[in-house]
Amino acid sequence: TRSTQVIPGLDPKPGEIYTAFWPKTKQFYAILVLPWGSFRQFGWEMTLKSCSDILDRDRDIPSCYNYDRDTESVEWTENYKPEGRYYHKRKYPVLYFDAADVPGKCLVGWVGVNEFRYYDPHDAEIPFKDKVDDFIRRMGERNLSGDVEMGTYHRRKVS
Repeated sequence: TRSTQVIPGLDPKPGEIYTAFWPKTKQFYAILVLPWGSFRQFGWEMTLKSCSDILDRDRDIPSCYNYDRDTESVEWTENYKPEGRYYHKRKYPVLYFDAADVPGKCLVGWVGVNEFRYYDPHDAEIPFKDKVDDFIRRMGERNLSGDVEMGTYHRRKVS
């Protein structure tokens, strides 16, 4: 079953997979948390800036970020840092697994952390689930080092 509850204290990292509801289609889609810079860690020769227009205009960048266009550096604004009053309202750049051509035709956008839900690999109703599972498998095979587990998904903890 799909969880409809907010995941408390979630701090998503690039490479992690969740699901989010897309109001336009009234469906849950798998989403991949994206880094602000290069996507090379996924085997893709592109960046957030080159693959979408979500960084084109300042007004399109969520207020939870301080983004310096010259250096392309980014950080959380004060109220969105851990312990900040709006920590639970942060938004993240994500890729929706909403097309057969991944990443080429997939939509990139912002999703609020309060909209993230656990990805259930057994939920057959997730569109393009085969592409999501292929991505998870491929990232596992790459066995990348570092502090980010690429292509992982988080299961709901059963108490």
